[in-house]
Amino acid sequence: MHALSQKNPINRRVIGSTRTSLRIAETDFLSDEQLRDKFQNDADGILQAYIHVSVAHNSVEDESRYRVPKLMIQDKSWPWRKRNNLGEKDCTFIVGTRSIAIHRFLLQMESTVYATMLQTKHYLESATGEFVIEDFTFPTVRAFVQFCYGEDISDYLNSTTRRMDLLRFADKYDMPNVMATLEEFSATKIRVTNVAQNLECATKYNAKLLKTACEEFLAQQ
Repeated sequence: MHALSQKNPINRRVIGSTRTSLRIAETDFLSDEQLRDKFQNDADGILQAYIHVSVAHNSVEDESRYRVPKLMIQDKSWPWRKRNNLGEKDCTFIVGTRSIAIHRFLLQMESTVYATMLQTKHYLESATGEFVIEDFTFPTVRAFVQFCYGEDISDYLNSTTRRMDLLRFADKYDMPNVMATLEEFSATKIRVTNVAQNLECATKYNAKLLKTACEEFLAQQ
């Protein structure tokens, strides 16, 4: 038996009248002999090894063949957003000649920037509830609104460019929930053909999880 750990501690837990934990190693690799040496006089000991696994596919075909594609959707604690009648929408995004409405309280929950603007009287938007967007496309803003209401937007985010534009949107308006979900989703879409773009955007827009995933992908090549 081999135990791999990525420099996480390997603990021994003793079962009996008392429960204790003793760190026995912190290493990248532990051999059979080393494990036996640690446990040879401890018949009741239980080894706990915590292993982090990261998987990436080289093509869309690989992903569809070996697993169900990940959805870009709200966390399980948010399904009420889609089910419940939340009343009249009282905020509007305006992008060029197009607009899309959203509930004010949802916007405040998702973005600290918008929350500050809506709660501070000297901002015109706090009175009008209207936000003019000039540096993002309407589809990007619409994808964000759909995400707020618990819709799956993975089909729209089928290109690296669209994912990175939403990442930029989430970074600019400080949207930690969108950012975390999008980083996790984007990490499953890393390919040889897009890893450079992902890494560049992850670095620029403070997406640490995605950056780490890109670096791990490159290390495996």
